[in-house]
Amino acid sequence: MNMEYFFRAVQDPNFFMPSWMKISVTVGLIVVMLLSLFIKNKERAIKIGLCLSLCQQFILYSWYIGTGYHLATEGLPLFHCRICMLGLAFAYFAKKEKLVNYFAILGLICGSMACIVVDLDHFVFPHWTNFSYIVGHYLLVFNAFMLVRERSKIQVKDIISITLIMNLFILVADLSLKANYGFLMKLPSSLSFVPLTGVSVGVFISLLMILVLAILNKVLPYNKVLLEDKEEYIKA
Repeated sequence: MNMEYFFRAVQDPNFFMPSWMKISVTVGLIVVMLLSLFIKNKERAIKIGLCLSLCQQFILYSWYIGTGYHLATEGLPLFHCRICMLGLAFAYFAKKEKLVNYFAILGLICGSMACIVVDLDHFVFPHWTNFSYIVGHYLLVFNAFMLVRERSKIQVKDIISITLIMNLFILVADLSLKANYGFLMKLPSSLSFVPLTGVSVGVFISLLMILVLAILNKVLPYNKVLLEDKEEYIKA
Protein backbone atom coordinates (compact mmCIF):
# COMPACT_ATOMS: atom_id res chain seq x y z
CA MET A 1 0.00 0.00 0.00
CA ASN A 2 1.23 3.51 -0.84
CA MET A 3 1.41 5.20 2.58
CA GLU A 4 1.44 8.67 1.05
CA TYR A 5 -1.88 7.85 -0.63
CA PHE A 6 -3.24 6.33 2.60
CA PHE A 7 -2.51 9.54 4.53
CA ARG A 8 -3.37 12.01 1.73
CA ALA A 9 -5.12 15.28 2.59
CA VAL A 10 -6.97 16.03 -0.67
CA GLN A 11 -10.58 14.87 -0.71
CA ASP A 12 -11.97 12.77 -3.54
CA PRO A 13 -14.78 14.72 -5.28
CA ASN A 14 -16.54 11.54 -6.44
CA PHE A 15 -16.58 9.89 -3.02
CA PHE A 16 -19.47 7.49 -2.52
CA MET A 17 -20.03 4.94 0.23
CA PRO A 18 -22.21 2.05 -0.98
CA SER A 19 -25.01 0.69 1.18
CA TRP A 20 -23.31 -2.69 1.62
CA MET A 21 -20.34 -0.97 3.23
CA LYS A 22 -22.54 0.94 5.68
CA ILE A 23 -24.34 -2.29 6.56
CA SER A 24 -20.98 -4.01 7.06
CA VAL A 25 -19.92 -1.36 9.58
CA THR A 26 -23.17 -1.88 11.51
CA VAL A 27 -22.76 -5.66 11.44
CA GLY A 28 -19.21 -5.19 12.71
CA LEU A 29 -20.63 -3.20 15.63
CA ILE A 30 -22.80 -6.16 16.63
CA VAL A 31 -19.84 -8.53 16.32
CA VAL A 32 -17.72 -6.30 18.58
CA MET A 33 -20.42 -6.24 21.25
CA LEU A 34 -20.92 -10.00 21.07
CA LEU A 35 -17.19 -10.70 21.28
CA SER A 36 -16.91 -8.56 24.41
CA LEU A 37 -19.39 -10.87 26.14
CA PHE A 38 -17.00 -13.83 25.90
CA ILE A 39 -13.89 -12.15 27.27
CA LYS A 40 -12.81 -13.66 30.58
CA ASN A 41 -10.05 -11.29 31.72
CA LYS A 42 -12.14 -8.12 31.56
CA GLU A 43 -9.71 -5.82 33.36
CA ARG A 44 -6.85 -6.68 31.03
CA ALA A 45 -9.09 -6.37 27.96
CA ILE A 46 -10.30 -2.93 29.06
CA LYS A 47 -6.74 -1.69 29.63
CA ILE A 48 -5.63 -2.96 26.22
CA GLY A 49 -8.73 -1.50 24.57
CA LEU A 50 -8.21 1.92 26.16
CA CYS A 51 -4.51 1.98 25.24
CA LEU A 52 -5.33 1.09 21.63
CA SER A 53 -7.95 3.84 21.60
CA LEU A 54 -5.38 6.37 22.83
CA CYS A 55 -2.95 5.25 20.11
CA GLN A 56 -5.65 5.64 17.46
CA GLN A 57 -6.44 9.14 18.71
CA PHE A 58 -2.77 10.12 18.80
CA ILE A 59 -2.25 9.08 15.17
CA LEU A 60 -5.47 10.83 14.13
CA TYR A 61 -4.49 14.17 15.68
CA SER A 62 -0.96 13.81 14.32
CA TRP A 63 -2.49 13.46 10.85
CA TYR A 64 -4.64 16.57 11.33
CA ILE A 65 -1.67 18.59 12.58
CA GLY A 66 0.71 17.26 9.94
CA THR A 67 -1.64 17.89 7.01
CA GLY A 68 -3.52 20.90 8.38
CA TYR A 69 -6.72 19.31 7.07
CA HIS A 70 -9.66 21.25 8.60
CA LEU A 71 -7.62 21.37 11.80
CA ALA A 72 -9.63 24.02 13.65
CA THR A 73 -13.11 22.94 12.58
CA GLU A 74 -12.74 19.14 12.57
CA GLY A 75 -9.35 18.22 13.99
CA LEU A 76 -9.84 18.96 17.69
CA PRO A 77 -11.02 16.44 20.32
CA LEU A 78 -14.37 18.17 20.73
CA PHE A 79 -16.78 15.69 19.16
CA HIS A 80 -18.62 13.72 21.81
CA CYS A 81 -17.15 10.40 20.62
CA ARG A 82 -13.61 11.75 20.82
CA ILE A 83 -14.28 13.21 24.25
CA CYS A 84 -15.55 9.81 25.38
CA MET A 85 -12.49 8.04 23.97
CA LEU A 86 -10.10 10.31 25.85
CA GLY A 87 -12.38 10.74 28.86
CA LEU A 88 -12.82 7.01 29.40
CA ALA A 89 -9.08 6.39 29.35
CA PHE A 90 -8.32 9.28 31.70
CA ALA A 91 -11.13 8.44 34.11
CA TYR A 92 -10.34 4.72 34.18
CA PHE A 93 -6.61 5.03 34.82
CA ALA A 94 -7.14 7.94 37.25
CA LYS A 95 -9.84 5.90 39.02
CA LYS A 96 -12.50 8.61 38.58
CA GLU A 97 -15.41 6.20 38.86
CA LYS A 98 -18.16 8.77 38.37
CA LEU A 99 -16.64 9.91 35.06
CA VAL A 100 -16.04 6.31 33.98
CA ASN A 101 -19.72 5.56 34.46
CA TYR A 102 -20.80 8.73 32.65
CA PHE A 103 -18.51 8.32 29.64
CA ALA A 104 -19.26 4.59 29.41
CA ILE A 105 -22.98 5.26 28.89
CA LEU A 106 -22.39 8.25 26.61
CA GLY A 107 -19.69 6.40 24.68
CA LEU A 108 -21.93 3.40 24.12
CA ILE A 109 -24.65 5.68 22.71
CA CYS A 110 -22.40 7.85 20.56
CA GLY A 111 -20.21 5.00 19.32
CA SER A 112 -23.21 2.88 18.35
CA MET A 113 -24.89 5.79 16.54
CA ALA A 114 -21.69 6.51 14.62
CA CYS A 115 -21.57 2.88 13.43
CA ILE A 116 -25.24 2.91 12.41
CA VAL A 117 -25.34 6.35 10.77
CA VAL A 118 -21.89 6.25 9.16
CA ASP A 119 -20.49 9.68 8.25
CA LEU A 120 -17.01 9.40 6.75
CA ASP A 121 -14.74 12.10 5.39
CA HIS A 122 -14.84 12.19 1.61
CA PHE A 123 -11.78 10.05 0.96
CA VAL A 124 -12.04 6.92 -1.18
CA PHE A 125 -10.83 3.76 0.57
CA PRO A 126 -8.22 3.07 1.66
CA HIS A 127 -7.61 6.19 3.74
CA TRP A 128 -6.52 6.79 7.31
CA THR A 129 -9.60 8.82 8.32
CA ASN A 130 -11.98 6.07 7.20
CA PHE A 131 -9.94 3.36 8.90
CA SER A 132 -9.64 5.54 12.02
CA TYR A 133 -13.38 6.29 12.07
CA ILE A 134 -14.39 2.64 12.01
CA VAL A 135 -11.69 1.23 14.30
CA GLY A 136 -11.96 4.17 16.70
CA HIS A 137 -15.69 3.77 17.16
CA TYR A 138 -15.42 -0.01 17.47
CA LEU A 139 -12.86 0.48 20.26
CA LEU A 140 -15.10 3.05 21.94
CA VAL A 141 -18.10 0.71 21.87
CA PHE A 142 -15.97 -2.21 23.07
CA ASN A 143 -14.53 -0.26 25.99
CA ALA A 144 -17.85 1.38 26.89
CA PHE A 145 -19.79 -1.89 26.67
CA MET A 146 -17.26 -3.64 28.93
CA LEU A 147 -17.39 -0.83 31.50
CA VAL A 148 -21.16 -0.36 31.40
CA ARG A 149 -21.61 -3.95 32.53
CA GLU A 150 -19.46 -3.26 35.61
CA ARG A 151 -20.76 0.21 36.29
CA SER A 152 -22.09 2.02 39.32
CA LYS A 153 -25.31 3.98 39.20
CA ILE A 154 -24.72 7.74 39.10
CA GLN A 155 -26.95 10.54 40.28
CA VAL A 156 -29.03 12.60 37.86
CA LYS A 157 -27.49 15.82 39.18
CA ASP A 158 -24.07 14.54 38.07
CA ILE A 159 -25.41 13.70 34.61
CA ILE A 160 -26.82 17.22 34.33
CA SER A 161 -23.69 19.01 35.57
CA ILE A 162 -21.19 17.01 33.48
CA THR A 163 -23.31 17.32 30.33
CA LEU A 164 -23.86 21.06 30.70
CA ILE A 165 -20.20 21.82 31.47
CA MET A 166 -18.98 19.69 28.56
CA ASN A 167 -21.47 21.09 26.04
CA LEU A 168 -20.91 24.68 27.18
CA PHE A 169 -17.20 24.25 26.50
CA ILE A 170 -17.92 22.74 23.07
CA LEU A 171 -20.41 25.50 22.25
CA VAL A 172 -17.90 28.23 23.12
CA ALA A 173 -15.37 26.52 20.84
CA ASP A 174 -17.96 26.26 18.05
CA LEU A 175 -18.78 29.96 18.28
CA SER A 176 -15.11 30.94 18.41
CA LEU A 177 -13.96 28.68 15.57
CA LYS A 178 -17.16 28.81 13.50
CA ALA A 179 -17.31 25.03 13.75
CA ASN A 180 -20.01 22.47 14.50
CA TYR A 181 -18.43 20.14 17.03
CA GLY A 182 -21.01 17.94 18.72
CA PHE A 183 -23.66 19.20 16.25
CA LEU A 184 -24.35 21.98 18.75
CA MET A 185 -24.71 24.67 16.08
CA LYS A 186 -26.33 22.71 13.26
CA LEU A 187 -28.26 19.45 13.52
CA PRO A 188 -27.21 16.46 11.39
CA SER A 189 -29.21 15.82 8.23
CA SER A 190 -31.17 13.03 9.93
CA LEU A 191 -32.67 15.66 12.28
CA SER A 192 -32.99 18.45 9.73
CA PHE A 193 -36.78 18.45 10.20
CA VAL A 194 -36.31 20.07 13.64
CA PRO A 195 -36.69 23.86 13.09
CA LEU A 196 -33.68 24.96 15.16
CA THR A 197 -30.51 26.85 14.31
CA GLY A 198 -27.56 28.36 16.16
CA VAL A 199 -27.28 28.24 19.94
CA SER A 200 -30.81 26.83 20.29
CA VAL A 201 -29.48 23.63 18.71
CA GLY A 202 -26.95 23.33 21.53
CA VAL A 203 -29.70 23.74 24.11
CA PHE A 204 -31.84 21.10 22.37
CA ILE A 205 -28.97 18.60 22.10
CA SER A 206 -27.99 19.15 25.73
CA LEU A 207 -31.52 18.56 27.01
CA LEU A 208 -31.88 15.49 24.78
CA MET A 209 -28.57 14.09 26.05
CA ILE A 210 -29.55 14.61 29.69
CA LEU A 211 -32.90 12.91 29.12
CA VAL A 212 -31.45 9.88 27.31
CA LEU A 213 -28.55 9.47 29.74
CA ALA A 214 -30.86 9.74 32.76
CA ILE A 215 -33.20 7.09 31.32
CA LEU A 216 -30.35 4.69 30.50
CA ASN A 217 -28.77 5.27 33.90
CA LYS A 218 -32.11 4.26 35.39
CA VAL A 219 -32.85 1.18 33.30
CA LEU A 220 -29.39 -0.30 32.71
CA PRO A 221 -28.27 -2.80 35.37
CA TYR A 222 -25.45 -1.80 37.69
CA ASN A 223 -23.26 -3.84 40.00
CA LYS A 224 -21.92 -1.30 42.48
CA VAL A 225 -22.74 1.83 44.43
CA LEU A 226 -20.35 4.75 44.10
CA LEU A 227 -18.16 5.08 47.19
CA GLU A 228 -19.05 8.75 47.68
CA ASP A 229 -22.77 7.98 47.42
CA LYS A 230 -22.33 5.18 49.94
CA GLU A 231 -20.60 7.59 52.34
CA GLU A 232 -23.42 10.13 51.95
CA TYR A 233 -25.94 7.37 52.72
CA ILE A 234 -24.04 6.37 55.87
CA LYS A 235 -23.83 9.99 57.07
CA ALA A 236 -27.57 10.43 56.52
